[in-house]
Amino acid sequence: MLIARFKKALISYSLGTLVVSSLWLNVANASNQEVKVKDYFGEQTIKLPVSKIIYLGSFAEVPAMFNTWDRVVGISDYAFKSDIVKATLKDPKRIKSMSSDHVAALNVELLKKLSPDLVVTFVGNPKA
Repeated sequence: MLIARFKKALISYSLGTLVVSSLWLNVANASNQEVKVKDYFGEQTIKLPVSKIIYLGSFAEVPAMFNTWDRVVGISDYAFKSDIVKATLKDPKRIKSMSSDHVAALNVELLKKLSPDLVVTFVGNPKA
């Protein structure tokens, strides 16, 4: 049971990372384009270029892996304690801290103020 849950989480995380990384590859050459992705809630259209991204939950370390901090405007507050984030983020004061509890305690006012093009998060299983 635990292994099955771990596999689901790993697959979900991997798919999320794949989607985000493919968006980054498309951003470099994008102007007035769109990308369609399918998530838990169905097909979503993301307008390119994506220049302002918020990472919540376990995805907060993704920009460190791809060195794309220039597009990040907000991350989960726990990410500022992560070694990989500390090692790669040059200007932490520029990025707003969002709640680690990305579902119940999400600061909607801050989210709206930051006006991101994309919010990357893990919502769990909405059918549970």
